Amino acid sequence: MKGSTLEKKNSRIGWTMVIIASVLILAFSYIPMVQAFLLSLKTGKGNNLTFGGVANYVRMLNDTGFKTTIGNTLFYAVIQIPIMLLLALLVAVLLNSETLKLKGFLQNLHLSAMRNFSYFLRNSV
Repeated sequence: MKGSTLEKKNSRIGWTMVIIASVLILAFSYIPMVQAFLLSLKTGKGNNLTFGGVANYVRMLNDTGFKTTIGNTLFYAVIQIPIMLLLALLVAVLLNSETLKLKGFLQNLHLSAMRNFSYFLRNSV
């Protein structure tokens, strides 16, 4: 009898946490996305906004700067990301090799380089 009461309590607590997380995700992620999309359908400045439909999207698709940006993004997505993933995998496999001499030193060197880079990024802004 007590086990079922404990299960109900745990279930209620779990669902409460899921509902709270869902409401927060909805409030801080999805609602602003919908608002941004609706705003993108309007034209004008400040409070003088009027519904323009897809005119902004048509203008964006005809813009040469946008086309250049899409080309650069596709370049990074198709070429650079797979190369970087392969290099990272290669370094990880090499650093975990049983036959590697100075394995601990090289792992420490690699990790300290990453730590120093993150320190540089954090303090350079």
